[in-house]
Amino acid sequence: MKNYILIKETWTESEAGWGCRPDGFSLHISKEDCTKYVKAYWDRMPPRVNGAAPHEYTHEDGNLQVVQVSKKLYDQVKKSKSFGVRYWNSDYSKLVETKQIKELV
Repeated sequence: MKNYILIKETWTESEAGWGCRPDGFSLHISKEDCTKYVKAYWDRMPPRVNGAAPHEYTHEDGNLQVVQVSKKLYDQVKKSKSFGVRYWNSDYSKLVETKQIKELV
């Protein structure tokens, strides 16, 4: 795998009565793109009523990681017009298994 680098952000779903659970991840060209992606997500959310959290929502964890990815994955993220691409948890295992993504320590 060549040295294509992206920023990975993890997401968590919160649901009243059920608690929290992992809700996938997003990939971004830069930290700045990740910030813009997260802002765009929250800008699309409906306003809170009396400051109360929605019954169900997902939120970024703020746990940014640098990852090495395949050219195919890098190009997919780079072509995105929304500052990043969202993936489900099940996608991550497939991407690791097919050597399209690798976490850097």
